[in-house]
Amino acid sequence: MLIESVPNLRTCRQAHAESRLGHLHFYCPPEAPPWGSEKFVQVAADYLSSQTYVLRAICNRGNWSVRAKDLNGELLAFVSTPCALALLGRQDRLFNETIMLARPLFERAVNLYYSVVCDEPDFAKIREYTIQRTREQLSREFRAGDQVMRLYFGTKPDNIVSQSTSKRHGRSRQQWDKKIPERLEIIRQRSGATIPSFLTYQTAFYTDSSEALHGSLYGITGHLGHLGIYEPHEKELDSTNVQVNADTTRAILLWLSGELLNELIKVVNSEKLCSDLVEIAQKNSHACEDISRVVLILTI
Repeated sequence: MLIESVPNLRTCRQAHAESRLGHLHFYCPPEAPPWGSEKFVQVAADYLSSQTYVLRAICNRGNWSVRAKDLNGELLAFVSTPCALALLGRQDRLFNETIMLARPLFERAVNLYYSVVCDEPDFAKIREYTIQRTREQLSREFRAGDQVMRLYFGTKPDNIVSQSTSKRHGRSRQQWDKKIPERLEIIRQRSGATIPSFLTYQTAFYTDSSEALHGSLYGITGHLGHLGIYEPHEKELDSTNVQVNADTTRAILLWLSGELLNELIKVVNSEKLCSDLVEIAQKNSHACEDISRVVLILTI
């Protein structure tokens, strides 16, 4: 019985792998859903999910550029962020939590892009910061007035001062000598990435996501503020207007997140080692752009 079951198990695994391959392709619905509708949100979430599967397929293949191979673990870990955003974005009751993920996705994406294309000395600094920060986190301390909480994981690490350690505070300096705009310009020069995609994403969602992550009063309700609750608005607010605006924002966030992944996939393929998967990602991007254009035309 055991011998007979092994081929069946192997067949099941192969069938499962092949069925997952279908997620690589984004399929447009036969009819364009209305702009600001729940159906359009689901279409945008499907697009982001498809791009996530393409990136995961590239990671599983392992046929990358030399630098991308060094970032194997980071790229695999990164995939979970857009996956979580797609899952949360499908549910309107988790709108604020979806907004929270916009900044982490953006910064992780930019950091990964830059790590792939940066010079070797900069990459060495990134690695050194990661190792030093890991050591520092083995010993933690927080204070509130005269109350102190200390945590030690394993043995208390020795205080090792490296080039990435601040002499004033005894903690690691920031791993980035260059700010995001400078990193984006280097990414553009060395990879041909479409920088307006980054700037659009940053302009639309970065600040609100930061506020939501920090738990400010604005951050908790800011996504609703843009719907006219705290701002002047032309038409009287009702539940329908609020829902349509919320669904529109969710759809745009999901769509632009898929575009960020599309750019990362192109950067990872700098040595043309996974061009077939990059072509799928490009087709997904064009398909989502086409249906979005149709939906906007129908709305106008």
